[in-house]
Amino acid sequence: MTRLLHVGLAECSNIGDQAITDCIRSMLSDMSDYEYKFFRINFNHATSKSDGVVEKNKIKEVLRSIRVIKILYDISLPVIKWRYYKSFYNEARKSEKILIGGGNLLMDIDFIFPLHLLILVLLSRLAGAEPAFFLAGIGPLNSKFGRFLAKRIALRLKFSIVRDELSKSILEKYNPKLKVSVLPDPVFFAEELLKSAKKNNKTDKYRVLISVFPYGSKRVSHNKSDSDSDFYYSFVADIVNYFKNKKIIMLI
Repeated sequence: MTRLLHVGLAECSNIGDQAITDCIRSMLSDMSDYEYKFFRINFNHATSKSDGVVEKNKIKEVLRSIRVIKILYDISLPVIKWRYYKSFYNEARKSEKILIGGGNLLMDIDFIFPLHLLILVLLSRLAGAEPAFFLAGIGPLNSKFGRFLAKRIALRLKFSIVRDELSKSILEKYNPKLKVSVLPDPVFFAEELLKSAKKNNKTDKYRVLISVFPYGSKRVSHNKSDSDSDFYYSFVADIVNYFKNKKIIMLI
């Protein structure tokens, strides 16, 4: 029986990426042909029951806003978190394949992202396992250092399944021999679905698209407290039930 180690987001404030990861966990854990185990890719746990609520240290936030300090912090973080990597390596030694995903993981908006992934991939190979991206997004990679790290990662992957053609082209550019497949993230169909809804609108049927995490909106209640979070999701659930009872087609 093949032993799979799935490395993915846990208790992440990005609800979209977390939802994809949870779907992967559910899918892989139900496969009887594999021995499945999950390992969190993010270092820290959320500080609240609500994944959208993450308390921040104001002093750390100010220091990290200074670019030089931020770069030094990103580079030093893997050293600080050495116990995390030791634990990962021990799990990788027991596994045959390491699946890293889902969500948009390989990007250089922070150097810690590609650096962290490179360390995981290197440790996977050192442990004798085959690392791969699984339903992952690649980019943006705007810096030379970010692209340098991304190439080192791509050269050490055994295969990859990404969520869009752009991600596929980036990996193939860095490693032409890498076998890359595309399995789209449902969010990429949103624009076409909205166009279709406008074009084929009928009085007895509606297509509804709901974002449960509107980025940057000050009106998002689930960024405030657990009670607000519960209210927010209950409100969304009430809408879903309303459309179900009315027998109206609904897409979320």
